[in-house]
Amino acid sequence: SAPPSTTHQHPTTALFRSQDVLRPFLLAANHPDASYSLLATSFDSIQLLLRGDAVCPEDAVHISRVLGIQAWGCAGRLGLLGGGVFIANSSGGGGGGVSSS
Repeated sequence: SAPPSTTHQHPTTALFRSQDVLRPFLLAANHPDASYSLLATSFDSIQLLLRGDAVCPEDAVHISRVLGIQAWGCAGRLGLLGGGVFIANSSGGGGGGVSSS
């Protein structure tokens, strides 16, 4: 008779969750004037870490903040922040506008 088959699960990268792994990519993308190649490399790396479950859930806020910085930077360079777009500041600012905070 054949030996019983045992299935071994490979460990996930969740074992390696650490802010130290994510931090260099966040820092590289943290500036609104970062170069395209630096941003592409950083975001590709962050995406790879997310797909591999190697990011701590608490770090989602940091990833969102960096994506927001880059979105506002791109919108500014494209001229999308002026003329008719209301930007509310963090001190209140009315209703229905796009918040920058």
